[in-house]
Amino acid sequence: MKIHMFIPDITDIILLVLFCLVGLAILTYLWMILSRLPRTIKHEQGKSCDLNKDACPPVSVIICANDQQNDLIKHLPAVLEQQYSEFEVIVVLDADSEDSSADVLRQMEQKYDNLYHTFIPAGSLYLSRRKLAVTLGIKASRYDWLVFIEPDCVPASPLWLSRLSEGMYAGKDVVIGAVFCNVNDDTAQKWQKHLAKLWCRRNLQIMGWALAGKPFSAMGRNLAYRKSTFLQSGGFSNQLRLSRGEDSLYINKIANISNTSVVCHPDAFTYVTPCRSKREWSQELKDFRKVVSYLKGSPVFMIKAYRFSWAMFILLAVIVVAYSFVTYQIVPVLLAVILCLINGLFRYRIYKHLRTISIKS
Repeated sequence: MKIHMFIPDITDIILLVLFCLVGLAILTYLWMILSRLPRTIKHEQGKSCDLNKDACPPVSVIICANDQQNDLIKHLPAVLEQQYSEFEVIVVLDADSEDSSADVLRQMEQKYDNLYHTFIPAGSLYLSRRKLAVTLGIKASRYDWLVFIEPDCVPASPLWLSRLSEGMYAGKDVVIGAVFCNVNDDTAQKWQKHLAKLWCRRNLQIMGWALAGKPFSAMGRNLAYRKSTFLQSGGFSNQLRLSRGEDSLYINKIANISNTSVVCHPDAFTYVTPCRSKREWSQELKDFRKVVSYLKGSPVFMIKAYRFSWAMFILLAVIVVAYSFVTYQIVPVLLAVILCLINGLFRYRIYKHLRTISIKS
C-alpha cells in the first residue's frame, strides 16, 4: 500500500474537525466534572476532624428496614457508636415484616439509650411503603438535621457523623456524601465487580456535579437534610406515584448551589453491602433507571450528552480510520489513535483512582 502525502480536502477537514471537537468536549467533561471527586478526596485526606461539641448540631439518624435483621445486627452498632456529641437513631420497621428485627432492636435498646424504633402500620395502603417509612421516621425525629443511611450500609469510620456535620452550617439545608460498594476484587463475582464500578460512576456524576455547584441528585445511603426544609417543601408530594426515589427526586427538587454542601473526606464515606444475588441487583438497577428518567436539570442533559458524545467519538474514530485507509493517508489514523488513547487513559485513571481510594480497609 502506497501512503500519500496528507493534503486535506473538504471531507478530510470536516471529519477531523468534528472528531477533534467531540474528543475535546469529552476531555473537558472528564476534567470539569468526573475528575472533581477524586481530586477533592485527595485534597481532603489528612485533614483533622473538629470534635467541638458546640460546632456539631444534634442529628437524627433515620434507617428504614424491611426483613433485614442480619444487616441490623451487623451494621447498626457502627452507627450507634459514632463519636458524636448528641444524636439519636430511629429505625422504622414494617409491621408486616416476617423476621425478628423488632426483637433485635429491643435488645439493642437496652444497651443504647439513643436508639428507638417504630413501625409502618400493618396493611397500610400507602402507594410507596418506603416513602411512608421515611416520612414516619422524619416525624418521629427530635432534631432538625436528619441523616439517612440504610441497614445494608456501614459508615467508613466512627467519625462519619462528625465529618458530615462539617457541611451542616448556617444557610445549608442539604449535605451529600459518597457511597461505595464494599467489594473484594479478589473474591467477588464478575457481576459484583460490575456493581462496584456502577457505584463509582454514580459517585463521579452525582458528587462531581454537586461539587461544580449543580446538585441534582443524591444517594439515600449517605445523605442529610433539614426536617424543617422537608416539611416546608411538601416532602414527597411530587413523587407519590413512584415506589422509590425518596432520595434522588427529593434532592432534585430542593437542592441548589447555595443550600447544598458536599462532604468528601474518606471518613464520611459509607459502604453498601453487595446485593445477595444477581436477580436482586438487576431489580435495583431497574428501579434506579426508572427514577433517573424523572430527574430534571441541566446536569441530567449533560450526562446524556456525554454518553452520546462517547458513542459519537467511537463512531467518528472508526470512520476516520476507514476513510484514511481508503485514501491512503496516515496522519488522520495517527490523530485518531492519539485522541482515543488520551481520552481512554484519562477516563481509566479517574475510575481507577476513585476505585482505589474507595476500597474499605
